[in-house]
Amino acid sequence: MRFISFSALLSCLLVVAVGGQTLSGKYSSTSGDAKYALNLSQSSDGTLTGTLSNSSGLKLSLSGTVAEGEANGTGQNDRERYYFEAELDGGKLLFMLVRNDDAGMPDFENAKELTFSRQGSESKTEKPPEVEPEESEESPAPAAKPSATVSGSEVSDPSWGFSFTLPKGWKQRKTSEGAVLGHDTIAGMILLLPHRLRGLDDVRAQMKEGLQDEEGQLAPTGAIKSMGENLLTGEYAGVYQGEQVKATAFGTLSPHGGGAYLIAAATPEKFSSGLSSAAKTIAKSMRYKKTAASAAPSYFAGTWVSTTKNTETRMTFRSDGTFSEYGEASYSGGAGTDEAWGRANGNSSSGRWTARGTREQGVLTITYQNGTQRDVQYQVHVEGGETYWSEYYFANDLYGRQ
Repeated sequence: MRFISFSALLSCLLVVAVGGQTLSGKYSSTSGDAKYALNLSQSSDGTLTGTLSNSSGLKLSLSGTVAEGEANGTGQNDRERYYFEAELDGGKLLFMLVRNDDAGMPDFENAKELTFSRQGSESKTEKPPEVEPEESEESPAPAAKPSATVSGSEVSDPSWGFSFTLPKGWKQRKTSEGAVLGHDTIAGMILLLPHRLRGLDDVRAQMKEGLQDEEGQLAPTGAIKSMGENLLTGEYAGVYQGEQVKATAFGTLSPHGGGAYLIAAATPEKFSSGLSSAAKTIAKSMRYKKTAASAAPSYFAGTWVSTTKNTETRMTFRSDGTFSEYGEASYSGGAGTDEAWGRANGNSSSGRWTARGTREQGVLTITYQNGTQRDVQYQVHVEGGETYWSEYYFANDLYGRQ
């Protein structure tokens, strides 16, 4: 069993490689006779807020999230609600605005696509992280592998069961699977992936399998080595779409069960000891705690429904800890597989479920009948400062309690 899909790792690598672009800023666009003004603010955790207005009187408050460089969310005023998507394309921002129909669903057939230009003199940019000075080439001391130091910025999540301090000069962005860490001057990225394994042998077994999918593979180049009672490491190499990739991975195990994988990856010519040193520093300095886990939290027991123009998915979490899912769709797109959460095509699946985290956010662990296990991030729907307790995002798809 893979501990992450290879394409997911490389897509994260691409995001970091472009310098951690932020959508924050002021933008303008013209469509027909209407002039549009867009103001966006992106926080370090990927939360996006802002406003959209035009010369025809439209004024919307925007709220959404950014993941892997793509944003989506909702816009609303006193009369209407919209869905939007946004993505940077070079120096332009591609923006799609979709008004909700009478049933409250986005009417994609009448979507409006806009291309915005960033107002350079007014752009909001995040302060770059402090970077350690490089050792002078004139130093008489022999060259040595750089050792990462901590910055004092703590990173954690209620569902992880651990926290760590960012190495100096590094910044992080949460993802649906964990977090991505990048640096302005050190090439590559560090991917952090929480897991819920119970033993170090299980962690070792998964690390031995490496990463692979239809786009490429990343395999161990040697033995998986022990670095202490609850820490493993291994070197990896592979090819993705014809590009060589090199990585060092660390697997940690909490005394309470669970832990994380940290994968420091770059192309071979860009891979450096500074990259692997930062991952090693995080792995060795993790602080663990017990996370809340329950077989059947009362606020999830019941049936949850997600409906789009093409799909309807129903998930039932029973109080006895059993789970079932049924979906109908007008397209396949990987439907009918355990990995296709919310993408079944007239098929059903079942198994058992547990949850850990808080009522606001955390992770659902689904164990299917064939033994496959999957962690699904959940988060309550918050919009305009109001919390909708009957609506949750499961794996980034919005579900409502039936």
